Amino acid sequence: MAIEIELLVENEDEADEADARIIEYAASHGLETGVVILGKVAAFLKSEALDHYDRLVNAGVLK
Repeated sequence: MAIEIELLVENEDEADEADARIIEYAASHGLETGVVILGKVAAFLKSEALDHYDRLVNAGVLK
């Protein structure tokens, strides 16, 4: 099973804190956080537009 947890932030300066809050929330609910699962758009790009996907990964936009 895979779930997606999102937390909206006002600006990019809040992103690290948001990541920490998401990981804390997941851990407190017994969810595994060590595995990266691609979202819908990233999975689509990886399967249908690999060059574009690779550029986004290399630019640090995707993990």
